[in-house]
Amino acid sequence: MISDPHGTLSNWTVSGSDLCSWSGVTCVEGILISGCSVEER
Repeated sequence: MISDPHGTLSNWTVSGSDLCSWSGVTCVEGILISGCSVEER
């Protein structure tokens, strides 16, 4: 990722333990990542 002018990935952090709370991440039962969409908003 070179730039994120709209802050779409602002809550994606290395220390973030709850990946299912990240913008664009879809999870099943809150534990299994089932999709990821980071298209421009």
